[in-house]
Amino acid sequence: MVQTSRLYLSLALFALCVSFPLDADNAARRAGVYVRESVSAERNQFDERDKVFRGLHERRARLNLGSIAKLLSGQREDEGAIDPPPPEEPIGTPRALYILSNERDNWIISFGVKDDGTLTQGSSVPTGGRGLLISDEREQRPVGADYLLSQGSIAVVDDVLIAVNPGSNSLSVFNIDSKAPTKLSQVGGPIDSMGDTPVSVTISKTLQIACVANTGPRSGIACFALDAKVGLRPLDRTQRGITLNPRQSSYPVGPGNMISHLFFNDDSSALLAMVRGNTPTSKNLKPGNRGYISLFPVVNKLVSFQETRSTPRDIALVSGAVPIPGTKNILATDATFGAVVINMNHDNYATTLTRTDLDNQPSTSYATYSRFTKSVFVCDANHNSLAELDQKDADVIAVQDVPNKNPGMIGVVAAGRFVYGLSPGNATARPAIAVFDAKDGQKWARHIQNYEIGGTVTPSCEGLAVFKD
Repeated sequence: MVQTSRLYLSLALFALCVSFPLDADNAARRAGVYVRESVSAERNQFDERDKVFRGLHERRARLNLGSIAKLLSGQREDEGAIDPPPPEEPIGTPRALYILSNERDNWIISFGVKDDGTLTQGSSVPTGGRGLLISDEREQRPVGADYLLSQGSIAVVDDVLIAVNPGSNSLSVFNIDSKAPTKLSQVGGPIDSMGDTPVSVTISKTLQIACVANTGPRSGIACFALDAKVGLRPLDRTQRGITLNPRQSSYPVGPGNMISHLFFNDDSSALLAMVRGNTPTSKNLKPGNRGYISLFPVVNKLVSFQETRSTPRDIALVSGAVPIPGTKNILATDATFGAVVINMNHDNYATTLTRTDLDNQPSTSYATYSRFTKSVFVCDANHNSLAELDQKDADVIAVQDVPNKNPGMIGVVAAGRFVYGLSPGNATARPAIAVFDAKDGQKWARHIQNYEIGGTVTPSCEGLAVFKD
């Protein structure tokens, strides 16, 4: 028994030494041996033959104390091994929020964010373009709470903000003052969106590319390079076609048959468009047409025109989606039932993995991923509630009826430990932004402020984006 113990001890010491073959001084110090500086200097003069030997020695002797522990316990070396997770973006601290007025004269309204996450008055600046109210095809009047029926009418990456002007078929680009982020300066003038009725815009920080979804009669997707002088530089001569059936007019109708969200996946290897199907109760649209996802791969740092279209199980009136970091999955919301987790496989086809029905959210709207809680928050346009879902399977972590008088939320964004939800208001309630603090982790996003938006902002307001450190 003593001899066996000595053998194990010898193996452990051997593993300790060979785990650091390129730095014998460290190995010696770990063994409690004093090494003189002169020895370190001499070891810097090893000849090329010795370097080759040490490299071979390192490759052949990949043992460490953890390996010895596994051997002693009878566990295989590769058992339980996992690939290291990819690096995540910093959680960041919110400094400013932005919404779109979406009125005839379109404006960006900004709000300051204090250290405790609450909002303060900011400023406003015209986009130079026009907003638009999408009509309800069932009642031939503007739709209720969410007048663009889309996620992503404003996008922010670093110190660049891009907003859609759906009523004038254009985009507006602004630089954000990083020291005073409620101050915006427009770069050039409005830029043609290359289609009709732009409703969703996205930016890839990796590619330095912005793309926009147009959902009017000239429906499709156009992409642009970020340009410091002119804002955006077109990369395409034509759009990537997204066929809507039937073709929309210059004044689109909804809630079905629209592009509702455009976004890059987690690693910017593909651009995805979420397209709503036709509502089964429609009078003048073909019933039973389900929603679908169009994927365009990124090739040589440019968005390809090759489309892969798939209709994963369960989706119908798909609203928006968020990519789940480090995976090929997205969590998508659907106004007819709740949320689904969808896998985008290596062939670029979408497959539904799990479905969650949110019975207390009759019109599930949009979603945001919180890097602080590592969960997804989902809002509802017609019911004032906030649902927190598990990022892996969309299981419900918590649902809360928000303790304010807002009619519902049409935009949600997470930054740092905070979550923000935009309520457009109605005839009896002002537009407002609800603030939640998730400092205690999952299940504990606490409502801390309801910031009523003053001035001339009306229930037509849209979008919600954040600037963060």
